[in-house]
Amino acid sequence: MKRKFPPPSVWISAAALVTLFIVGSAFVLEEREGYGAFYRNFQSGMQDLEERYEIAEDDEVVIIFGSSFTAMGIQHHPYFYDRFLSETGEQVHVFKIYMYNCSASDLKELPGFFEAAKRLKADIVCIEERLLAFDEYKSGMLHLPRWLQRYSLRVEGLKEHLLASLGKEDTENPGTFEFFWKYHEEANWVDSTTFGTSAFELRSFAENDHVNQRLAEFQADGVQLVMLNLPRPAVTTRVLKSIKEKQAFQVLLKRYREEFGMQQWEYPEILPYSHFTDAHLNRLGMERYSDWLFQQIKANR
Repeated sequence: MKRKFPPPSVWISAAALVTLFIVGSAFVLEEREGYGAFYRNFQSGMQDLEERYEIAEDDEVVIIFGSSFTAMGIQHHPYFYDRFLSETGEQVHVFKIYMYNCSASDLKELPGFFEAAKRLKADIVCIEERLLAFDEYKSGMLHLPRWLQRYSLRVEGLKEHLLASLGKEDTENPGTFEFFWKYHEEANWVDSTTFGTSAFELRSFAENDHVNQRLAEFQADGVQLVMLNLPRPAVTTRVLKSIKEKQAFQVLLKRYREEFGMQQWEYPEILPYSHFTDAHLNRLGMERYSDWLFQQIKANR
């Protein structure tokens, strides 16, 4: 006996319904859901931070927005808090809040950074330089139009929801901003001066429209704003330095100074390869940079 298959019109209708569901769901979901484990780690880290620390009315709060470069390059809260207490007798909280793989275009879509700074009543907000000034592309990376990037994030968000409903989502999550990866403890023993650099494109002031709106709110509340440079391997540092010497970067920096009173904290050295593991600072580099950052905060409070 021959099996009877549905006519082509049924298959076409079913495919159309599935496509409509995927497309429709993707536009309903928020883009940030598409960051998957990176965004979940950000949320759980933020919850842990706010539950762990008590901030008195007279305490000062410094918050650093960043990516994995902030995660690996800046010491945890106790380092700064204890050092300020012992050297100045004052209670100063320095919190780093970050999302791995975060880019300048991503920061526009992630209000959680700004909302956290308001809740914690930040006195100083430092933003990783690359999250304000540069689009960074790894070698071979496709330059997708922003609308396509946004749609793909929504599709990824849909996939995350489906995996979660099946109990198959990625659950590896330290639950805190304050931890060390194993490889962070030592250098990779590869000369980072030969490390392959990314391509950088300078952003315009207008491209940061959503971020600029939030910065205006901070300025109105009396928050000091800082564009914070973090060390990169020598080959990358030299590329960035050449871009920042050009007039276009100086114009961008001047605009941020004029609009928001933003400072620029530029790390003055090129660190040796022993201070890095791949493109990130290791513990040795983190300790050296954090000492400099402590002095910057102390001098500019």
